[in-house]
Amino acid sequence: VLIAGINDLGGARIDLEGGSYLISRPLRFPSAGVGNLLISGGTLRASDDFPVDKYLIELKDETSKLQYIFEYITFRDLLIDCNYRGGAIAVINSLRTSIDNCYITRFGNTNGILVQRGHETYIRNTFLGQHITAGGDRGERNFSGIAVNLMGNDNAVTDT
Repeated sequence: VLIAGINDLGGARIDLEGGSYLISRPLRFPSAGVGNLLISGGTLRASDDFPVDKYLIELKDETSKLQYIFEYITFRDLLIDCNYRGGAIAVINSLRTSIDNCYITRFGNTNGILVQRGHETYIRNTFLGQHITAGGDRGERNFSGIAVNLMGNDNAVTDT
């Protein structure tokens, strides 16, 4: 049972089937008030003209009157390359969001993952790095972004 106002999608799955997708604007659900959904198995890359003040995936809806707008959304087994153009995932006013086994890199002068005003976002077994490196990048120590920015209650970051 999901919280009042959230429509249960019944465990629907969006499988990217190992594909690589070039994104020129944020991926958003068409409306607020949905839950019980999995998105997995592919690569999302920001295009050269992706807005620098946005996130590749945005769980948010400024027009919704619901207290919580999404519930039980899972992102699993994704590579998210922000191309230094913005952030990877924004989770706003959402419940029980899971980010699991993702590789998030090249986020801009912003956050890799932003969590605001939600409850129980779980980030686990996920790599976040502004610069792709194995120690050979001269700019590696000159990072300008924040990997995970948590602004809410009862969240967890583990094995990351």
